[in-house]
Amino acid sequence: MKKNLFIVLEGLSGVGKSTVGQALAKKIGAAYLQTPMDEFSVIRRIADTSSLTTRFFYYLASVCHASEHIKLALHQSTVIVDRYIGSTRS
Repeated sequence: MKKNLFIVLEGLSGVGKSTVGQALAKKIGAAYLQTPMDEFSVIRRIADTSSLTTRFFYYLASVCHASEHIKLALHQSTVIVDRYIGSTRS
């Protein structure tokens, strides 16, 4: 049984993670996800202008939510994620 890969791209904003991730996903037939996922965009502005603790828990919750999608997607294909827990911890 082939094991699908879980590939995470971490880095500063604007360095090309999304561009590289999308191109790589297309080339190898992988699923591509970004965190925070769209469901979290509604409150992102509030979190980003709040305390460090609030931002930390917002991004942590978004990674936990993405993890559920990642688990399901890995049954089908390799998954490439633009930012994951490393960005949250930083």
